[in-house]
Amino acid sequence: MRVLLAVALAAAAPLRPAAASAGPADNTVRMDARVTDARGRPLPGLGAADFELREDGTPQSIGAVRFVRASDQPRVVGIYLDEYHLTESAAVRARGALWRFVEHDLAPGDRLAIMKPLDSLLDIRIDMGRDQARAAIEGVVGRKGNDAPADAYERQYIGNAPAAIAAARSQITLSALNALAVRLGQASGEARKTLIVVSEGVLDHFDRRRLNLPDVSTIIQSANRANVSVYLVDPGDSLPGDHQGGALDRVVPETDGRSIAGPALAAGLRSIAGDSDGYYVISYRSPGRTDNRFHAVDLRVKRAGTVVRMRPGYWADAPGDVVRAAMPAPPPRAFEPALRLSRMIRPWFGASRGADGRTRVTFVWEVVALGPGEPARAGPSEVHLTAYDRDGEPVFAGNVRPVESSALAGRDLSRRAVFEAPPGRLRVQMTIEDAADRPVDTDVRDVVVADLDAPVAIGTPEVLRLRTEREFQMLAADPDAVPVAARVFSRGERLIVRVPAYAPDGEPIITATLVSALGRTMRSLRVLPAVPGGSRQIDVPLAGLVSADYRIEVIARSAAGEARQSIGFEVIP
Repeated sequence: MRVLLAVALAAAAPLRPAAASAGPADNTVRMDARVTDARGRPLPGLGAADFELREDGTPQSIGAVRFVRASDQPRVVGIYLDEYHLTESAAVRARGALWRFVEHDLAPGDRLAIMKPLDSLLDIRIDMGRDQARAAIEGVVGRKGNDAPADAYERQYIGNAPAAIAAARSQITLSALNALAVRLGQASGEARKTLIVVSEGVLDHFDRRRLNLPDVSTIIQSANRANVSVYLVDPGDSLPGDHQGGALDRVVPETDGRSIAGPALAAGLRSIAGDSDGYYVISYRSPGRTDNRFHAVDLRVKRAGTVVRMRPGYWADAPGDVVRAAMPAPPPRAFEPALRLSRMIRPWFGASRGADGRTRVTFVWEVVALGPGEPARAGPSEVHLTAYDRDGEPVFAGNVRPVESSALAGRDLSRRAVFEAPPGRLRVQMTIEDAADRPVDTDVRDVVVADLDAPVAIGTPEVLRLRTEREFQMLAADPDAVPVAARVFSRGERLIVRVPAYAPDGEPIITATLVSALGRTMRSLRVLPAVPGGSRQIDVPLAGLVSADYRIEVIARSAAGEARQSIGFEVIP
């Protein structure tokens, strides 16, 4: 199962790794620290009396100090091969250095996970064998500067605009790093966890907090809670002093990692392995706060000439985490952003029968005009739509332009999205962009996909709007005319309502009635022949109607039974 980050972003259940957070009962905090002499050599043999520790500036009593060597317990190492942000020449340099690192610098018992951008976040495994690791490393390619999709799925998901491609690739990378840090933290034991990001740098293209997606702050918080140190390995042409990691330049120092760049990649990777060999695990009891906030920790050694390296602090639990900590950790699940309805667009979702019990979904949208007194804003020009079925599997991703007229023929496929999904809940996420491909708003909603397998069934009626007799003749014969999302019309307009109806004995008999807001039947509506190869059509002239709300009641009858559907709309002067 493939799950991409802008499609289904991995987020594990609330996590409390013992190595970097307060304990559920005794408020114990455990943090790792590397103590070396002036020449960078580890200093074993120190005890609690040799350290001074402060949390948020307040001295704390150290309960236990333990020196850990790699031979004491396996290392836990994750490697993210950021193919989106590697040139092909950099990928070639990375292959040899990484394989030497895995083959010679890691011990046979060390635990390893390797991940690439298109790998599923829900299938991260930390016990990768050496043969699997070699195949993953030798298969890494550089795609920086190459926007061509790797396959049909990526082509459908990421789109074509360079700005959208860059933003999507950044989003995938940052969200994958967050998920991988969380997964590494779930490994048992107090060992320091290492996450190596092989990349020439990642730009943060927009504020992901507006989309409830992981950003730099999320990665830092997840890594520090999970006792994961993030290292950036740049196999490109940058020299160590010139390296620019973009968004990762903040993550690395705040998780007690380092940046490795330049020609000496093998030596740099060897030093990363050394950081997990010869460090202290220091335990103390915190004041017991469960405020879900960051607490700074400062550790000093009373011996002259020593150097201490550690992460800047830890994230305390939220109150509910104390209870959840005693429960078995559930498997990772697909991330679902909070529901949010945009005021900038008016979307419409239609349903008709698909293949093999699935439902064919049609999506169109329109721009919502500014209201009186609303400040001017950049208008929406395109919507990037991503839809997930009830199991979190992506069923569609692509860009859709707004509907401007039902007279637009189906040749303009950019103004609608059509895909199939199983009946049930559909989680829909929309990023709304202006004419310059800049995100201006978001919309996240649940859509119920109807099950149309009943003997007699009616799908979602489509509404076409028109003004002239010529448009009427043209649209009534055009199976690809674009439906509108609007349900407010003027008396000078006319509607054609298309009704997808199904019966086991052929086309059912369709009747339609216009009903007032008070429920009074006003008149029967003329049912037209079916559009070629498609649905029956209802002629709805609006001339002569007063300004009010109305409803069209549709009934489909067959020897096998009947089905009903209702369409509401408003008429204005």
